[in-house]
Amino acid sequence: MMLDRIGLIIAALFVGGIVIFLLPIIDDVMNAESGTTFQILLAVGVLAGVISFIRKQKKNLISKALTR
Repeated sequence: MMLDRIGLIIAALFVGGIVIFLLPIIDDVMNAESGTTFQILLAVGVLAGVISFIRKQKKNLISKALTR
């Protein structure tokens, strides 16, 4: 139970870090500076990875709760 909460806290901190990482990229897009396309693709890829990681964690938590 405690490890599940720690995992969720780590995931939340990770998502918060991704949001902080995305803010300057969004600002660059608004200013239309060169070289932002790669940054956008990188950020989208990282965000997709984080979302899939959280979904897997959710499934693990649900299956653990059902087996108890």
